[in-house]
Amino acid sequence: MNKGFIIKLFLYGLSSGAALVADFGLLTLLVEKFSMYYLYAAAIGFSAGCVVNYFVSIYFVFEDRSGNSQAFTATLFVLVGVGGLLLNQLILYVGVDLLSTDYRLSKVASAGIVFWFNFLIRGFFVFKDPDLCKTQ
Repeated sequence: MNKGFIIKLFLYGLSSGAALVADFGLLTLLVEKFSMYYLYAAAIGFSAGCVVNYFVSIYFVFEDRSGNSQAFTATLFVLVGVGGLLLNQLILYVGVDLLSTDYRLSKVASAGIVFWFNFLIRGFFVFKDPDLCKTQ
């Protein structure tokens, strides 16, 4: 792995950590304090986390070499986020409804898997970041 990739991975990890605080915090608040169905709460929390992740990513993580307009890049970012949301919901459903795991534990598993999905898809295909596209 190249040094640029490691740096981007670290920075995206920090960005995702900030997003996870918003995501997990809203999920827990909505379920525990407002008795909202966990999948609805998860979708709201995930969406809030996506907004946080977008702003941190465009300013501090990825170097945009896609040649696309900012609006198009934002649209692609959101579309990848929708894919991440669907993956998140699937993992939560399997964990909670099929495996009888606590929604918070299922969210931790989901966060790890969705992190890699979002990082790789956004870095390679949305931003075409040169640090992720190098092999050495």
